[in-house]
Amino acid sequence: MPEDDSRRRLLIVTADDLGLSARWDDAIARALDGGVLTSTSIVTSGRSYEEAARTLLRGEIDHGVHLDLLDGVPLSPASEIASLIDRRGRFRPLSHLLARFAAGRVRTHEVEREWSAQIERALGDGLRPTHLNGHFHLHLLPGLFRVAVGLAKRFGIEWIRLPAEPPWFGLRVPGSRPTRVAKTAVLWMLSRAQRSVARRPAIRHADCRGVPPGGRAWGRTLRGIRGEVTEIFCHPGQSDGETEALMSADLRGAIDCGFRRTSFRELHGTS
Repeated sequence: MPEDDSRRRLLIVTADDLGLSARWDDAIARALDGGVLTSTSIVTSGRSYEEAARTLLRGEIDHGVHLDLLDGVPLSPASEIASLIDRRGRFRPLSHLLARFAAGRVRTHEVEREWSAQIERALGDGLRPTHLNGHFHLHLLPGLFRVAVGLAKRFGIEWIRLPAEPPWFGLRVPGSRPTRVAKTAVLWMLSRAQRSVARRPAIRHADCRGVPPGGRAWGRTLRGIRGEVTEIFCHPGQSDGETEALMSADLRGAIDCGFRRTSFRELHGTS
């Protein structure tokens, strides 16, 4: 029998990548309407952003800004973000961006300029972002996390994502790919290195975990949660079965037995 709401741990289930694809946006909308999702993160530089933003405004859905340096259309003038774009004025692929970052060829002030423009677009369109996170978690890179925290403070955004999934978790999940295990380890180490920055006044973080597509590891993920406030992020529409898992009555029951589903907006007291 479920515990009293006042005693249960809090769980936020966030869909990332809203605004990058109309098909993904539709899957996110369905999972928000009839599934376990409680929040979403929008890419304001994404090609389907405008319609996705209208959906958020109509539904009063909790949302944050998914800071992008990869897949959307840059919002800043090319001359102001030259280290982030190619000769055609487009963001560089992930491998190219990381190589340039490692070589010291990504200018931090240009990242700040572009991410600021992305947040400003959301605010200018009437959105009320409650949290920030990075597309492919790029906000965790050394130096860039300070940029993200500074922008959160500047724009009055209270929450920022810090992945907290232990690197050994993936080793215990049947079928986990080595690439996912390695990625989890890297994110865990980056997050630990950034926790002192996140302790700045007025910035809060929920322990964050990801779940492989299709919901295969939801049970193990839920059993491993220890924090009072936890965020689980997912990507509806991007793999077979993920939206179906999020719409599952079994998953809803498993979550509601041990957690109270909430949102960043509710925790901020503005719901």
